Amino acid sequence: MSDHKTIPEMFGEFFREAAVLTAVFIPLDLVLTGRPLTLGLGVVILAISSSLLAAGMTFEQLRKK
Repeated sequence: MSDHKTIPEMFGEFFREAAVLTAVFIPLDLVLTGRPLTLGLGVVILAISSSLLAAGMTFEQLRKK
């Protein structure tokens, strides 16, 4: 059996990991540099992270079909 990952599987993992990194490190960077984390910026970060997560989940679902 081959242990090689398929292209859709790699894209799915990439987008899911990017979603987590976006949700964690952008706010952390803002806090550590002393910049305020405003509600508007929080909504933008959440939207980007959610979009990346949805893309990763979609690629994973397409891979399983």
